[in-house]
Amino acid sequence: MNRRLYLLPLVFVLCITGSLKAQSGYKQYNHKVIAILPFATNANGKKAARKDTSVDQTMERDIKFALQVQEAMYNAFVQDSANLVVTVQDWRVTDSLLRMAGVNLRKVNFMDQRVIAVLLKVDAVVSGSLNRVSTYKSAPSTVGNSSLPVTYQDKHTALFVNLYDGETGEEIWQFDDTVYTSLLMSQKTGDNRLYKRLLKKMPYHL
Repeated sequence: MNRRLYLLPLVFVLCITGSLKAQSGYKQYNHKVIAILPFATNANGKKAARKDTSVDQTMERDIKFALQVQEAMYNAFVQDSANLVVTVQDWRVTDSLLRMAGVNLRKVNFMDQRVIAVLLKVDAVVSGSLNRVSTYKSAPSTVGNSSLPVTYQDKHTALFVNLYDGETGEEIWQFDDTVYTSLLMSQKTGDNRLYKRLLKKMPYHL
């Protein structure tokens, strides 16, 4: 009888672990290595300082920020690696392989992800976009005895993430979220509020 009592906690733990992995999709897809692609961005939401800024300069700014977001997201995955059931390919290896194959990093998100997965030798590919969105809204404001509408600018960061199965190239999971902030994730550390929400919902997160 006592042996059964000792075994019950162990069985419970095994059941919980198995349930988590089943929910994560790990058993369904059996992915072991994934890659994060450079994200599509709007270059930190900054407008060109000069009206005659060349297209090349704009493209250079876009790809620079895309790589910063890619690196920031990779760092977030590494920091939470203890809770992930997959390994994330180093973003520098990912980009090196893409460049060697002549892939345009600005267009990689729009390519056949099955081809990209084979090229990178990974089981799944993470891609997406990160942009600053500005909208103008009106709100009532009382001035004296009259109520006048006031227009203000509403800024937020929008993150869209897609996960593609490397074997089929099909999208198997997606995530989108926003955070109201004056800072876009342009630094290597990124905005942890978005990253934490993303990682907790990832199919590979325990």
